Amino acid sequence: MRIIREGKGYYIQGVGQPPIQVYPDSPTEFFTRDVTPPAQWSFDLDHANHVTGAVMHFHGREVPAKRLASTDPLAIQTEHALETASDAPSPGTEAALKREIQTFSSGRPDYGIMMPRLADTVRENRSYYIPLLEKLGPFKSLAFVKVIPGGLNVYEATYQNGTLEWDIAPLLPDGKIEHLMINPTNK
Repeated sequence: MRIIREGKGYYIQGVGQPPIQVYPDSPTEFFTRDVTPPAQWSFDLDHANHVTGAVMHFHGREVPAKRLASTDPLAIQTEHALETASDAPSPGTEAALKREIQTFSSGRPDYGIMMPRLADTVRENRSYYIPLLEKLGPFKSLAFVKVIPGGLNVYEATYQNGTLEWDIAPLLPDGKIEHLMINPTNK
């Protein structure tokens, strides 16, 4: 995605999408007015106040994105290829995700293994994921699918009545989960 400033206005533009105007809540947090459901973005800064990445908050999900060193399409393609070259799951993600799927399914997620921002998001979105998981029924199995840009590990969870795609970031050195997202599938 691109972040654009035109005059006093700010816009976010996804690949192949028209720009969407965003409005500041603070120097590092922005929101939409023209998108349903609304979306929010928070920008991460380094010690010198340079943007290093962003997190999109949309429909109960958090999607992290790091700032790319270049806007050159070839450089971006090369960086993406390096990130996903192994196409193997990050150590510990499968076991951590299985534990979380089981705790989510019981309606009692393990907030202690989550970073505070993720734990807050999960608490705020119980009304989204609890009915979804109840409808899917008991958890059956988990299969690694791929690594996507940003290094997120994608898994497909099979339940008695369907499947869900789960994205999980590589675990932090202390074993905590920084990013976890549910994506309904069409299966």
